[in-house]
Amino acid sequence: MPSRLPRLALLTVGAVVCFTGTMLPWVGAEGSRRTSYQLAAVLDRLDLLEDFFSTTLIRAWPVVPVGLALAAALYMLRLDRSSRVCAAAVGIVVTGGCAVSWSVPLPSHAGVTIAFLGALVLLTGAALPARWIA
Repeated sequence: MPSRLPRLALLTVGAVVCFTGTMLPWVGAEGSRRTSYQLAAVLDRLDLLEDFFSTTLIRAWPVVPVGLALAAALYMLRLDRSSRVCAAAVGIVVTGGCAVSWSVPLPSHAGVTIAFLGALVLLTGAALPARWIA
């Protein structure tokens, strides 16, 4: 049976970096900086997004920390497949959120890139077969 430590390391690092990136400033101009959660609230409240994908993604954004916690809890309960599916779903949502943020005509800050890199690590940990990382 392969070791769970390499996958655990990838999922943990990805989740921590991803969550940290969502809490850092994403966009802003002239001294006002907004985290991803503030940006999502503003975009949703002002109804600035027209397409279904972006609107759904922004409305689901507050669930990102819950999804990360759920993926960690499932992994600790040894429900590996469920944990990986949950982690992959969060990684996809964060990647999409980064794409939406990069399309907003405001200067991007480091939080977007950090969250994106965390999401890539999270997706890698969720997608790699056990025989490749054991």
